[in-house]
Amino acid sequence: LRMLAHEVFEKLNKQGVATNLRTGQELREVPDATHVSSTIEMANLGLSYNIAVIDEIQMIADLQRGDSWSRALLGVKAAEVHLCGGSEALPVVES
Repeated sequence: LRMLAHEVFEKLNKQGVATNLRTGQELREVPDATHVSSTIEMANLGLSYNIAVIDEIQMIADLQRGDSWSRALLGVKAAEVHLCGGSEALPVVES
């Protein structure tokens, strides 16, 4: 998942969208960044966002790491939240 955050960071910056990167191994600040790409564990829930995208939502059912997805889903301050991932997560998310 760290690789996915890095891939999004690189792609957006190449497209001219100033984006910061936050993972457990790497913090990269881009001047005047308007976007953040991070691993779920590094998501800053203290900030407010217009839109949040939580990828790999099926990981919410994972016994070892699922609490990070639960924390993000329940704690993100965003006007709009998009969840991406396997449909097997639907019953967990709906409950």
